Amino acid sequence: MKSTAGLRHIRIGLVATVSRAMSLVVLAALPLLADPSSGTLIENVVTQADPGQTYTLFLPADLDPTDRRPLLLVFDPRGRGTFAAEIFREAAGEFGWILMSSNGTRS
Repeated sequence: MKSTAGLRHIRIGLVATVSRAMSLVVLAALPLLADPSSGTLIENVVTQADPGQTYTLFLPADLDPTDRRPLLLVFDPRGRGTFAAEIFREAAGEFGWILMSSNGTRS
């Protein structure tokens, strides 16, 4: 059984990793912010690290590059990124969340 301190260390490491990943997503999406498609789902965004991996992205219409926003990662068991992101789109727009929904997940 892990100690409480050990679990806290794992949790902090996970938060730091997710925080870095979110920063990379927002940085990669900066060119899209000037695009009128902000506030809509942007399909088949290709990752820089692996062009075979794509995702659907939702950026709130009022997003500013200096904003810190929550990110919801969506994984559909059939790899339907757009379908899965559409479920959360309205709420994400209302509350200012960024959505990132993978097209490559399968179960």
